[in-house]
Amino acid sequence: MYNKIRNIACIALFATFALTTYAAPRDKAAIIKAAQRALTAGSAKHKARVKAGAKLQILSENEAFTVVGIPEGGFAIISNDDLAPEVLGYSETKFSTNAQNENFRWYLQAAEKAVKNIVAKGQSLKSIKPNPSKYPQKVESFVNVEWGQQEPYNLLCPPAGKKGNIPGQNYQGGERAVTGCVATAMAQILHYNKYPDSGIGTKTLNVVQADKSKKEFTVDFSKSQYKWNDMLDVYKKGAYSETEANAVALLMRDCGFASEMDYGSDVSGTPISKAFTGLKTYFKYPETLQLLYRIDYIGKDVEWMDLIFKEISEHRAIFYGASDKNPSNGGHAFVLCGYNEEGKIYVNWGWNGEDKGYYDINLLNPSNYQFSEAQSMIIGIAPNRPARDKELTVTLATPGTLKGNITTSDRDILQSLIVKGSINSTDLKFLRSLTGRDENGNTTNGAVETIDLKDANIIAGGEPYLVEGNLTTANNEIPERAFFGCQSLKKLILPTSIKKIGNGAFGKLGGIREIVIPQGADKDYTLRDNVLYSKDGTELIEVLPLVAKKFTVDSKVKTIRPYAFSGCQRITDVMIPETVQKIESRAFEGSYAFNSIRVFAKTPCQLGEGVFTDINKAITKLYVPLHSEDAYKTADQWKDFFVDYDNIVPFGTDIYVRTATRTYGEENPEFGYRFEGDDFVGEPAITCAAKPTDEVGEYEIKIAKGTIESDMLQLVPGTLVVTKANATLTVDSKSINLGDAYTPTYTLSNLKNGETTCTLTQEPTFIIKDKDGNVVTAMDKTGLYTIYAENAEAKNYNFNCVAGNVMVHKNATGIDEVNTEATIDNEPYYTLSGVKITNPVKGGVYIHKGKKIIIK
Repeated sequence: MYNKIRNIACIALFATFALTTYAAPRDKAAIIKAAQRALTAGSAKHKARVKAGAKLQILSENEAFTVVGIPEGGFAIISNDDLAPEVLGYSETKFSTNAQNENFRWYLQAAEKAVKNIVAKGQSLKSIKPNPSKYPQKVESFVNVEWGQQEPYNLLCPPAGKKGNIPGQNYQGGERAVTGCVATAMAQILHYNKYPDSGIGTKTLNVVQADKSKKEFTVDFSKSQYKWNDMLDVYKKGAYSETEANAVALLMRDCGFASEMDYGSDVSGTPISKAFTGLKTYFKYPETLQLLYRIDYIGKDVEWMDLIFKEISEHRAIFYGASDKNPSNGGHAFVLCGYNEEGKIYVNWGWNGEDKGYYDINLLNPSNYQFSEAQSMIIGIAPNRPARDKELTVTLATPGTLKGNITTSDRDILQSLIVKGSINSTDLKFLRSLTGRDENGNTTNGAVETIDLKDANIIAGGEPYLVEGNLTTANNEIPERAFFGCQSLKKLILPTSIKKIGNGAFGKLGGIREIVIPQGADKDYTLRDNVLYSKDGTELIEVLPLVAKKFTVDSKVKTIRPYAFSGCQRITDVMIPETVQKIESRAFEGSYAFNSIRVFAKTPCQLGEGVFTDINKAITKLYVPLHSEDAYKTADQWKDFFVDYDNIVPFGTDIYVRTATRTYGEENPEFGYRFEGDDFVGEPAITCAAKPTDEVGEYEIKIAKGTIESDMLQLVPGTLVVTKANATLTVDSKSINLGDAYTPTYTLSNLKNGETTCTLTQEPTFIIKDKDGNVVTAMDKTGLYTIYAENAEAKNYNFNCVAGNVMVHKNATGIDEVNTEATIDNEPYYTLSGVKITNPVKGGVYIHKGKKIIIK
């Protein structure tokens, strides 16, 4: 009942606080700490700088947020109030308080107003994270070009005059127009898609010149040949050729014309709707493209963000547009092309790589807020190539020849491939390229979804399929990292002939839906519930990426192999039993975040290299057994959850039975307990075998789980101390004649359990006192003596001793008979047992004046 009352009280208290949300400003120390967490969690480069002692500085601050950064590069935007998400964004680039990046400047202004609005309303806004049951936890940025709007990008743009009426633009304006952020965003996406090779149709624009006259310029898109391989990711002054410059300039010009750019030498702009139409009309993109406006998703933040997560998880870049509340400030366009486990979206602002990084897009849509009206996005921007629907079966006569048996045209439309015959490492390298990963671990354009090797036979030999480690195949083995990172794979059927599966063979298969693995007595592995174990079950080889939600490592496992959890982004929580003695290198590579990792061992187990490197320790809690947290906070790698993040949390409950006492002969009392650690639901079962008839001593009070619900429970028994009961020892009263021998006797009473006698472990000692209270050693005179007892001992009793009397008489000289009427005198009478009576009132035998008297 205690626990129930306690829990109800907690719920009531929580309900009380839940009624109102109060703003709590973050102090400077908390802001710096939050920035440190964001930077160390976000990038290896950031982490190296912070670990190297680079001092974080406040680079900019306002009422809504503070920008904290590192001089050499890297900054985080931290909200000043906990009603808003802690981290609004972070980047590995340098932050400039006078940023020329208009797109990024718009975000800062919009974020400032959004945070102020959140605080004013007193309603918290939580980050929206990708649903791990639907999408990978994290998608690295994939549009990584760093393009801008001036030379060389505008080399083929038409000459134009200055607009001069758009505040905030800092281009000085030469003869030629700048490309415009819409054209730059479009060009970056087309370059990522490497599509189309040329355009269709023509477009004519009237461009205002420096003298205010208008001049017509026409582009014939069908004459443009886009040389994707000549375009550089980064154009640095003096570090590119004319061919490379013209390749990107042609693409930029055509994007501007396709979107009906209003050109100017200082600023160029056009609505996003024009880009939407231009992609379909001039660049052959399908009619399935969608232009969505955030105003249509007011109150539907999760739905809006879900669209973004879906597009990016399928590696389609998003063209995102926005404008200021003041329409004269113009519009903004940029590219969304990645996200992290916290729901931050990777933004390429299209400003020569400045300020690119992860930002909170959802922040800009508190319900009914003005920014919703200014945002829109184009989704579905995928090349309109022939459908990938070809199924092909290839039977190899010679290992290493798979690539030569599939034409280039077939590769472009291949969806499913069945391979028969013997294949070697060269063939595996080709299979990897078809499914999205080359021998250097880099991504390819491969998009094959199904690989069926059921009737294939893997043999040794051939070129390395993975350069790192110089890995090649062995006979009848799926080798280490065989399909690691092959993102297009949805179904994989393994050869029936395989006997062994190497570490990380299926790691980071984000799109996988089915893996068919042969089983049998000849295999050195077992498969249970999409988890591969060694044959004896003591090693966890790999958790397939199909496993979702909470996962508990089997209690037989002693070793977790390298890459065992690699890319398991559908798992929300991991529980590692105390039986695990070692977790080997890179076990969690590509697994970016969990709600929790819960370890049951009180001593940190041995770790290989880089076990937790990819895990975002800012949002993943490491739960360790109660009282073991100090050991984990100082252990190599484990401590990384604590340093900077303070995310090591003790869990579990210790319940201690309280010591109880009772006396011999009583029933056991109601036993109590105390606990440390987590609260719990239910009650323990507490018992003691001691019975009322059991002797004095100590007895164990046992404790069992009972109805308690707990993942980590330590039950500590208690002690029942049975003490001695109190009984009475009464010395028998007697009368003796002077000179008679006297032996004290006694009577026991108030015994327990219905006992009428008991064995004394030590007999009492007796003390004789005369009528004056003097201790005597002999009763050598007539008169009354008192006999006292002490020091009596028994196993189960303490004794209260009651004294007795002994009346010593002279030798009786006869017996007189008297009536009761004749008994009245001043001399006392004694019963034969020595009890003094002043005047007998009933008949009997008495001692009076040294004689026996019979009173009638």
